[in-house]
Amino acid sequence: GELVGKRILVVDDYAANRLLLRTWLEHWGCAVVEAADGPEALRRYEDAPFDAALLDFQMPGMDGDALAGNLRARHGDRCCP
Repeated sequence: GELVGKRILVVDDYAANRLLLRTWLEHWGCAVVEAADGPEALRRYEDAPFDAALLDFQMPGMDGDALAGNLRARHGDRCCP
């Protein structure tokens, strides 16, 4: 399918939500990298680019909206259309 081999960044402060998304995405052939918050997600994104990111928009500290804006500012067209 279209998801096979895609690198997906999953960002959520709840481990159970990350596990659920990881399980589903890996079932569809994705390579999943997890982050528990915005700063960790930014570090993970710097390690290697992703094809897509799934962001929790209600996280303490840097919420998903701020994270998406930060990724757009750092990576322009490579991120977050």
